[in-house]
Amino acid sequence: MALVMLEICYAPEAMERFMAQPEDRKSQVEALFESARCRLIGAWYVNGTNRAVFIVEGEAEDTRAVGVVALASKSVVACETRDLTAFSEAGAYFSRAQSIQKDFSARQSGSVPSFLNANG
Repeated sequence: MALVMLEICYAPEAMERFMAQPEDRKSQVEALFESARCRLIGAWYVNGTNRAVFIVEGEAEDTRAVGVVALASKSVVACETRDLTAFSEAGAYFSRAQSIQKDFSARQSGSVPSFLNANG
């Protein structure tokens, strides 16, 4: 199972409803993710904004599909997802990146393509 962070932006009308009816909406969000066979680990509002952040465990495609459902509701106007790697798994993640970099460099005869060259 993957860990995914979803950051959503609510429509102004949704924020008006939240202010008019302040309540804990976590159980509603949990039910939506459970419908996608995912588990909500945590949910936070980003204070002073129209944003919320969710950390979810599940298949990445399923968590992204929940974002589409939220967008279709018209209460959400933007949704970004980011796959997360635990620090405990970072060694394997960076080793894989190193392997890809070496293979790519070998295919390019050792030259660094302009889009990877920090010096422009």
